Amino acid sequence: MMVDEDARPGAERVLGAVRGAGAGVTAGEIAELLGLHVTTVRFHLEHLADDGRVAGHAVPTGGRGRPHVVFRAVRVPDAQAGMLAALTEAAAGEGPVAARAQNAGERWAEGLDLGEVGVVDALADVFAQLGFAPERAEGGLALRACPFLDDARRHPEVVCGVHRGLAMGIARRAGGEVELRPFQGDVCVLATA
Repeated sequence: MMVDEDARPGAERVLGAVRGAGAGVTAGEIAELLGLHVTTVRFHLEHLADDGRVAGHAVPTGGRGRPHVVFRAVRVPDAQAGMLAALTEAAAGEGPVAARAQNAGERWAEGLDLGEVGVVDALADVFAQLGFAPERAEGGLALRACPFLDDARRHPEVVCGVHRGLAMGIARRAGGEVELRPFQGDVCVLATA
């Protein structure tokens, strides 16, 4: 019988360390904390990320070299389930569809566990966990992927409306403001204020 590598006790220890860090932790920091080799930690983090249990985002070091990847435990429900619930709510409402979609996205944000992080980190965490591949950019985040891209192109008032509301709700809860600028070349932009 083959054992799934991610099911081994080491993966659970790594996940526990990520959860314990709260504000985010690098593979090197986890390795030091657990007394594991950093390659082993990266292996487990990769599998945990593939399973949607952790999410990482790059943080510039301020100097030479590659940015550090900081990992946080996933606290966001499945993207498709959250989106389906928001779309169902938007479809069931009355009034203009774009307003219903945005309101549904804002209500989705109310149910998320954001932790104690700033606006950009909260947005980066949630949108990374949902599959948008956010990248820090001047004035906010560039969303390099959209798990709903085909539908967003056909019905931006609905799909982008839900994402706009989600971003606005997250930013408001984190003490800031954000504007979604969809289809800016090959990315969508979350401009923070």
